[in-house]
Amino acid sequence: AGEAELAEAFRRRALGAAVAAGAVALGGLAVVNSDAPDLFDGLTSGLGLLAVIASALAGLVTIWLIAGGRFEPARYTSAVAVGAIVAGWALAQRPYVLPGELTLHDAAAGQPTLIFTLVGVVFALAIIVPSLVVLFRLKLEGRIGHQPGPIAGTAGEEGGR
Repeated sequence: AGEAELAEAFRRRALGAAVAAGAVALGGLAVVNSDAPDLFDGLTSGLGLLAVIASALAGLVTIWLIAGGRFEPARYTSAVAVGAIVAGWALAQRPYVLPGELTLHDAAAGQPTLIFTLVGVVFALAIIVPSLVVLFRLKLEGRIGHQPGPIAGTAGEEGGR
């Protein structure tokens, strides 16, 4: 009964958090309408509106999944809701990166900077990917995570002096 009680407590808290997040999102739209009318127009028309609707639908599906106790898929749909609203924010501002006259094209780095960035990413991946492969192999083989016995010469060793 303890595990069921914990799951129920988690479900209630998650539903409360979902309702609060929805209320904050709706309140946020009202603030955006008064403080950033161009952004509000982008979020309520075109691709921005499509992303807002996708976020709202993913949020509703998340609430439905949580209410049914299906927490694992709710994690993914909540991530979709967040990703959709971030994409909506970007789509609502396009082609501008920042309010004003800075477009995405104007903000782009020059070709030498992009080449050095790409070279840096390739070098980083050359170091990180093999390390991750070794780490995952050790974990999957069970060689990470177990507690070894006492080290020779320590107080836990039997049959010392």
